[in-house]
Amino acid sequence: MSAQSESGRSGCPRAGRAGEPSPGEGPRAPLHVLVIDDEPNLRKLCQRVVERMGHVCETAASGMEAAALAAGAAFDVVLCDFRLATETAVDVVRLLRATAPELVGRTVIATGAANDPDVVMLCEAYGLEVIAKPYGYDEIAAMIERALG
Repeated sequence: MSAQSESGRSGCPRAGRAGEPSPGEGPRAPLHVLVIDDEPNLRKLCQRVVERMGHVCETAASGMEAAALAAGAAFDVVLCDFRLATETAVDVVRLLRATAPELVGRTVIATGAANDPDVVMLCEAYGLEVIAKPYGYDEIAAMIERALG
């Protein structure tokens, strides 16, 4: 079962919430974000938002493309659309488990059907967060802040 919060997030709860840096703490290093979506315009939008926030963003249109990127780079957070053109996030997570298992727990699922049994099963199996579509700048910013914490 998944519950939706006021911020549009739903799914399994994640431990902790990113806080503001301590007064003596310096600026944080930019995050390396991977966005997986089969819609080119949404990939570009997410990339623009992440980069305007001062982070690095790479994009992939499929699980195979994402796995290839993940095998060669260290990502801090992955935003993955649940329903891609030829696969679902279940398939993407399976590929990530084989190529970069540390990324599975850093994956956030984006979907317009947060209560879909397959989405719920994936979220519960791996403790993943779900962002409800449509999402925008605020949801991406919140995802980044949680990853920083």
